[in-house]
Amino acid sequence: MGAFLLGRRTYDVFAAYRPKATDPADPAAGRLNALPKHVVSGTLTDPERAGTTVLGAGRRLFPEGPVPTAFRHTGGEITGAGVSIRSHDPAARPGCGTHGLPETP
Repeated sequence: MGAFLLGRRTYDVFAAYRPKATDPADPAAGRLNALPKHVVSGTLTDPERAGTTVLGAGRRLFPEGPVPTAFRHTGGEITGAGVSIRSHDPAARPGCGTHGLPETP
């Protein structure tokens, strides 16, 4: 892997996490800080981190139309062969998650 390709919302989550992810033993932190980031966004004009390229001009990657949907787990089973079968139903419009490291004194 030579770079990260992120959407705007995922970039926002990473931007909050990256400054605190400095443990050299953490393989995710090393890649997050070393590899270039390419953000697909028509609204991000001033990325907070060096090594970030904004890809915002041109044709839309996904057409306007279907709204993302969240799902709730309604059941499941594991077969004798170890295959996990899960059932989900539409729940609501999804939110955007967050991720961060605990504050250190």
